Amino acid sequence: MSDWFATKTAAPAANGGLDLVMPGPNGPWGDALVAAVRGGEVEERTVDEQLIRLLRLADRGRRQPLAGPAASSSAARSRRAVASPPASSAANAAVKP
Repeated sequence: MSDWFATKTAAPAANGGLDLVMPGPNGPWGDALVAAVRGGEVEERTVDEQLIRLLRLADRGRRQPLAGPAASSSAARSRRAVASPPASSAANAAVKP
């Protein structure tokens, strides 16, 4: 996954192994990635493999319990901490939207 607005190209990023460009769905890929596939710059198989990896990740997340007795466990607290928005330093506050 890219950092927000960090990806500026379609073919080099896709061919380099990037599976998810942020922000989406109106990010920098869209029509540019379709054009790169149609123009032969990116193989359709590459996009298929990206999709398989993203679907596999979504499936793993879907199977994680979100509520119930296990939600108070140490593992659940760890998952919530990882999923929480990152803290920002004061130096970065001026560039945040």
